[in-house]
Amino acid sequence: MVNLIYPFALGLLASAVQANIVKEVDPKTIETRGLGAFFVEFYKTNNLACQNFAPQYEELASVHQGDGVSFGRINCDDYSQYCQEKGVNGDDLPALLTSLHLNPWKIYKGDFVSLDTVDQFIRDNKPFRNTEGQSKSITSSEELKAITESKEPWFIKFYAPWCGHCKNLAPEWIQVANRLKNRVNVGEVNCDANKDLCNEYQISGLPTLKYFVHGTSIQYYGERVADPLVEFAMDYSNTAVRGVRRDEAFDDLLKKNDVNLIYVTENKEKKDIERLERIAPSYLQSLPFYTTMDPKTTQRLGLTQEQLPAITILKDGHQFVYNNEEDLASWIEKHSKPLVTSIQSHNSNQILRKQHGTVVLGLFATDDLDSLKALRKLAAECTEDDVLFAYLDSWAYANFVSRMYGISVMQLPAVVLLQPQQQQYYKFIKDQELFNIAKAPQEILNALRHLDTLTPISTAPSKAIGVAGKIVDFIQQYWVLFSGGFFVLLVGLTILISTSETSQPVKKSDLKKE
Repeated sequence: MVNLIYPFALGLLASAVQANIVKEVDPKTIETRGLGAFFVEFYKTNNLACQNFAPQYEELASVHQGDGVSFGRINCDDYSQYCQEKGVNGDDLPALLTSLHLNPWKIYKGDFVSLDTVDQFIRDNKPFRNTEGQSKSITSSEELKAITESKEPWFIKFYAPWCGHCKNLAPEWIQVANRLKNRVNVGEVNCDANKDLCNEYQISGLPTLKYFVHGTSIQYYGERVADPLVEFAMDYSNTAVRGVRRDEAFDDLLKKNDVNLIYVTENKEKKDIERLERIAPSYLQSLPFYTTMDPKTTQRLGLTQEQLPAITILKDGHQFVYNNEEDLASWIEKHSKPLVTSIQSHNSNQILRKQHGTVVLGLFATDDLDSLKALRKLAAECTEDDVLFAYLDSWAYANFVSRMYGISVMQLPAVVLLQPQQQQYYKFIKDQELFNIAKAPQEILNALRHLDTLTPISTAPSKAIGVAGKIVDFIQQYWVLFSGGFFVLLVGLTILISTSETSQPVKKSDLKKE
C-alpha cells in the first residue's frame, strides 16, 4: 500500500479527481512562470508509462494544490527540441521537473512506480518561505546566523516595545508578513529582550529594517507602510538576476536606477546566468540585473539576432555591450557607477552626511535634462580626486534645499560643493554669485581646484542643537542601556532644547506625515 495522506485510494478514475488541476503548457508558459513552485511532467502520448502516471499525477496535484503551487504537463511529441534542451528524451519519460521561486530547474530522479517518492519530491520542493504568513520571533545569534548564511530572503524588523515608531510600524508589519506568505520570510528581533544580538548586528536606531538575501543584507530606508515594504521585499525576493517577461516593463524599471544591466537572450543560457548570479549580489541596491527573452527588448537596445545572447549596461544615456573578451566581473565593475548619482532614500544619508571628499551637488528637477546633461559633462571633464557628482530633485525636496543651503526654487537650477565630513559647503563663486552650471560650468571646476580660496558655509547645527545632537548620538550608541520611561524622559529633554530638524531630504508631501 502507498502511504500517501489523502482520503481516497490510488487507482480512482481520473474523472473522480478535480478536473483541470494539471494544465497542458508550452515552453513559453514554462519559461515565463511566476513565483511559487511549478511542477511540470514531460510526457509522450503513446508512452505506456506516461499513460499510467497521468491519473496518479492528477491525484498528487489535487493533494498538493494551494497557495504558491501549480502543476503542468508538456507533450514532448509537440515540443521535442524543448524537451531535449531540458535533458529529457524518450527513454526518460515520464519526467518530472520543478522550479521554486524562479530558481533553476530540479529533476525528479526516482521511479514512478511508488508514489511515496514522488509525493516526497513534491513536498520537499513546495514553498517553504513564510508558510504561515506571520513574522517569526528571532531570539538567538544562531538563528540569525543561519538566516544570513541561507541566502534565502528574510525581511527582519529590529524593534523595542517602548519605541513609538516601532509601535506605529507594528500593524503594518503584520500586514507585510501576511501579504508575503509563501514568498518572503519575515522575522523580528526584540532588541529590548535581545540586546547582545542587536549589538552584534550593529543596530543603533529603532526600528531598523534589514533585508537578508543572496548572502548579503540591505537596509530599508523607505516609508514604513505595508505597500512600499511589500514592494521592496518582492523586488529582491527571487534570483539576483530578475526575469522580465514583457519589454514594456522596462519603461518604468529603467527609471528607478542610474545604471541597469540587461541580459537579452533567445533562451536562458545557463552558463551566462550562473556567472551573472554570482556577481549580482554585490550590486543589489546600486545596479539591478535583468534578463529577458522578449524580442522587443532586442529592438529597444538596437541589437541584432547575431549578437544574442548579449549583456548590456545602460547608464548616462549610453549603452555598453559586453564583448566576451574582458573578465565579466571587471567589465561590470568598470561600468557600474554613473557619472552623476541621483540621490534617493537609500543613499541620501551616505552622500549628504558621510561621503568623503567633495560632493558636487546639482540642485534641479528630475525632468531638467539640460542641467543633468551639463552636470554629466562636468563630471566627465573633472580630473580632481575624491569628488562625487550627484543631484537632488530640488523641487520635490524644496523645503530641505531652502533650509539646508539657503536656495529657493526661484534660484534653481543651482550647484553647491558639499564636504559632508567637514560639515560645510560652498555655493558662491565670488561677490555672492551662485555657481551656475548652465552659464559658467568651468567656474565649478576651477572652484574644485581652489576651494581654499573660497569661503565655506557651515552645515553644523547651532550650539543648542549640537548639544541635543550629542545626546541623541549617545542614546543611539548606548541605547541598550535605556528603556521605557527613562528613554522617553531623555528624548523629552532633547526636544526641549532643540528645534525640529532633519538631516535627510524630506518631500513636501512627507512633512504632514512627520
